[in-house]
Amino acid sequence: MRTTPNLVVYIGQSLNGQPVGHNYPDTTMTGLRGVSYLNAFIAGVAWLQFKRTQDWFNYFNYFATQARRVVYVMVGGTTDYSTTANRTGAQCYADQGTIATNLRALGSAGQVKVISTTTHPSGPFPAPNEANRVAGNSLVMGDASAYFDAVFDAAQAPLNDPANTTYYQGDQTHGTAAWADQMAAWMRPVITPFLIG
Repeated sequence: MRTTPNLVVYIGQSLNGQPVGHNYPDTTMTGLRGVSYLNAFIAGVAWLQFKRTQDWFNYFNYFATQARRVVYVMVGGTTDYSTTANRTGAQCYADQGTIATNLRALGSAGQVKVISTTTHPSGPFPAPNEANRVAGNSLVMGDASAYFDAVFDAAQAPLNDPANTTYYQGDQTHGTAAWADQMAAWMRPVITPFLIG
């Protein structure tokens, strides 16, 4: 018996946990009744690590046995496109697609939904890596391979300028409370339709 009616699982990088005490998953879920959620993230190269690590999918598989509906929200960071990861835009999009396909396979027909977002800018960020981020974002928004049930542009104004201290912390990578509030405002109407019915 599935004991949790609906579950939202946020997967991604350290952006998911910032700022401490006012992160965007907590803010997004405020006021949504009858929904449980989990904030699962890896600091670093999220998509490559999630794709390669079977333990994560064993972990996620448990959720599919407990919830009537599971919505996964994928929010990556610029280190996915960094020289350390050495991933192009096409490779990051394909990595996300592999993860989405594997997540959807964990549930029964229509039970699992996957939402992806574009990646926020980070400054300073080497020009080749920035080009990869822009290319990856374009592929996510177009989603020609139909990996995702929904996408939205999390890198649009006002979150498109990492030098804006209203929305970005001093490292010009992690968000402020205002950043989390803006993410929640965009994310809630995208998530909610998947939790109804």
